[in-house]
Amino acid sequence: MKICAACREELPRESFSKKQWQLKQSQRRCKECIDANREVQSLASLDSFNVGDASCWICLEEGLDESGKPPVRDCSCRGDSAGFAHLSCIVRYAVSRSEVEVESIRRGTLCTINLKDPWRTCPNCKQFYSNRLGWDLVNAFCSYAEKQHPGVPDVMLVALFCKTCIVCPAVEGEKADAATKMLFVLEGMKARGRYGVFYKEMEASAHVRLGMLAKDSKERIEHLEKHKEICTYLGDHEKAKLSQSLIAEERMIMFPGLNAIKLAFGEVSDDNVKRAREIYETYAKDFGEDNCQTRLALSILAETLYDNNYVVEAEKLGAKALKQCRRVHGVGHDLTKALECSMKRFRMRMVYVGDWNGRYQLLKYEGEHGEKCVVKGPFSEERTDDGWKAESNLTHFIVDAKDVALLPGTPVECCGLVNAKHLNGKVGDLLFFDRKRSTEGVSRFRIHFEDEELSQVSAKEENLRAVFNMTDVEIDEDVTMPESYKSYKSYND
Repeated sequence: MKICAACREELPRESFSKKQWQLKQSQRRCKECIDANREVQSLASLDSFNVGDASCWICLEEGLDESGKPPVRDCSCRGDSAGFAHLSCIVRYAVSRSEVEVESIRRGTLCTINLKDPWRTCPNCKQFYSNRLGWDLVNAFCSYAEKQHPGVPDVMLVALFCKTCIVCPAVEGEKADAATKMLFVLEGMKARGRYGVFYKEMEASAHVRLGMLAKDSKERIEHLEKHKEICTYLGDHEKAKLSQSLIAEERMIMFPGLNAIKLAFGEVSDDNVKRAREIYETYAKDFGEDNCQTRLALSILAETLYDNNYVVEAEKLGAKALKQCRRVHGVGHDLTKALECSMKRFRMRMVYVGDWNGRYQLLKYEGEHGEKCVVKGPFSEERTDDGWKAESNLTHFIVDAKDVALLPGTPVECCGLVNAKHLNGKVGDLLFFDRKRSTEGVSRFRIHFEDEELSQVSAKEENLRAVFNMTDVEIDEDVTMPESYKSYKSYND
């Protein structure tokens, strides 16, 4: 599968001519686009589409609304016209839907949580609104609840819940305020004797958000303990177990001595990997693989694996998430771009070269036995969202393989082993420098194999070769990290 630079669709090989298949992504066109004489377009050209030319799917009018604002779109609708709407029209649409549902709530014939759908989900693509549009809508929802239905606290409760869930990292503080207000509303409902299972679930949701957003470890633990207590009461043992793992991690932060000892002896803690995996598996079970937040949890799991030097699995899970995003959201969606940037970083094989300053990117081995390496650099030690910061103009060099030092987090293949020949050709992650087994002049590294049936081993550097591109997913090298996803490390229900 490759992407056509004209229609921006991911298509199979038979959709391209042999010549087009060999071209770079930025130049490639499918047979249909060539026949239709469609020109290639960059992601930048997609982002700069003149929304003033789009018509609102609700009022069917083009151009600005009565308040002078153009149509907007920040969901997963695709194309030059689909999904655009005036913010004011979306609010009117959501209000009309909500009025019907509020009446059902008054009669007790509708689950309160259904109120969130018109404010949170695009009715066309069935995916969440995000970024500034999503934030404007949840604020409009809160305003509607406060002004139109002050006597129905359920409405405000759901509006605040939506506010805590929105994917818009720039407003984390306001999300914490919304979770605090949720607890205030719930206290009032407790006083009136209205406190069933749904309200306990909302209380648990508020506590876990406050636990994730709190800056102080003690405060985080208090909220997570309350979340665990409520989930245990409700019989949701998976979420209770997840809270317990988060609490354990926070206590390690409060008492860092043990972590320091582990790091000094080259021991890797997998607690955060376990936590990220549990979160992803919980989301996948509760909401399904095609849910936007499940894919976000999957991308965070891949990032966590990468940060802990398990790059082989990180790259494979990142490729899985990227393929899902391209299929559901399209190539121009913020989450798709964010995942492409992560995959660019996952695929970089960083090394040190002799006594040269800075890091270098290992591009390939050359020679009959890989005795030469092609490297590019130098890069600084500062990591960016899609790799490492270049110190100056990047230059290509050919150097001796013996002068190249692989870094932890490099996917490697074992080769030339004599006493463990069965491991030759096996792929794994270079976890860390094994100082216990290393001697003067002989460096050894701990290797975690992709094959789970194989135990970790300590291998000499001379018996390891970097492995490139563990997956066949194609990456746009020109893509940049969207502002909405820069350093985003949060979880939503």
